[in-house]
Amino acid sequence: MKKVFFFVGGSLCLVIAIFWFWRLYHEQRPLLKSERAAADVHAAALYQAFAANEDSANKLYLGKILEVEGQITGKMVDGDHVAVQMGRSELTGGGVNCALRFPKDSAVQIGERVRVKGRCAGFLMDVNLTDVEIIK
Repeated sequence: MKKVFFFVGGSLCLVIAIFWFWRLYHEQRPLLKSERAAADVHAAALYQAFAANEDSANKLYLGKILEVEGQITGKMVDGDHVAVQMGRSELTGGGVNCALRFPKDSAVQIGERVRVKGRCAGFLMDVNLTDVEIIK
């Protein structure tokens, strides 16, 4: 009888834990338009800060909400995911990669100057911003 209670209790705890993790994973993140930006920076200046000294730029920008202004130089559409590149030039070789939160914002065109707000996710070949919302 104790084994049955142990098995039923353990199974119930497992089901509750799975449900709880599923809810956390699928929870909506808050919109960034209502949050205050930690910095307002031009796309080329943001890239140059990371290219010059990644450690000091990480201390300033990593994980923070940034408002970035620049010209769209590229656009990638992959199913429901849309990303735009800003501030990329042949001189620097890199720029700011913005993963748009809302695909409807993808109506922007290459060459258009925009202002976006997003969370800085770090530097690989480009500076990466996630959950990006276009402010204009």
